[in-house]
Amino acid sequence: MDASYNTTFVTACYDCNKGSDFFLNRYLRKALRTLVIPCPLVVFCEATTAPIFRTVRDLFGLGPITHVIEQPLEDLFFYKYAPLLTKRGETPDTNYTKITHCVMLNKFKFMLDAIAENRFGTSHIGWIDCNLLDKTFNDSLNYMDTDIYNKILHICRNPKPRFSIEVINHWTPSHYADLDRFYSSYPWIVAGGFLTTETAIGTTVCTALLNKAIELTTKGYGSGEENVYAYVIDDHPDLFNLSIGDYQDSVHNYYGVTKNHTYVNWVLNMWAHGNRPAIYAQLALYANQAPNAPTIK
Repeated sequence: MDASYNTTFVTACYDCNKGSDFFLNRYLRKALRTLVIPCPLVVFCEATTAPIFRTVRDLFGLGPITHVIEQPLEDLFFYKYAPLLTKRGETPDTNYTKITHCVMLNKFKFMLDAIAENRFGTSHIGWIDCNLLDKTFNDSLNYMDTDIYNKILHICRNPKPRFSIEVINHWTPSHYADLDRFYSSYPWIVAGGFLTTETAIGTTVCTALLNKAIELTTKGYGSGEENVYAYVIDDHPDLFNLSIGDYQDSVHNYYGVTKNHTYVNWVLNMWAHGNRPAIYAQLALYANQAPNAPTIK
């Protein structure tokens, strides 16, 4: 394997809506662009789709840096917790079932398993949502850029220290002090679709995330995995390397602010006046290292 690869990315693709075309159209077909990232990749999936992932990677000459792990949906760590999710409403939106939520929480276990095996011996592990590169968040075409693969490869070779993830909003412990209120709508905290971490720190952070997710789920609460980061970032800010942006900016703003300056400025200003000095100091340092750094008002 090319010694310049320093990050193994992890993804997963599961059919939470058996018997419908939703998974095929929303995830499997949209995963093709992500599957061909020129980096070491671990894919968690079911046996029925594993041949697709192996074939696609092989066709692009990426077989040697591909590891497909077949694991039935029903065997996922968080699957057994679905019946406990009593304090969230099911909606007709098939993208947001209890099973889908449990697969999202299982990202923490996928990461821990990938770190433990470290199939490709890299210093860092990353996560990338299987359909990330086919998404047009807020009508943005960032992930459609012709150089998106070069950007991801550069990150793969030059990952930042600690647990690197993008903050998309401001929060305080008071926001989640009342769980009923916190989970009455989707809590926008971080963009969990793209991140990297040193392996040792990743083990610490993902273990903390997993334990908090179990605690919340046991109490009946759940709304995706991203809100769980609020608790762990608050408890261990020194383990994180935080960037700022919106969902479409996770790759482009990984090292500094190159996209969505107005939004970054809005988020940074909330932290500047939010009485959270440890996290604000880190975000301000990140923003001021970047070209065209936003101005605090």
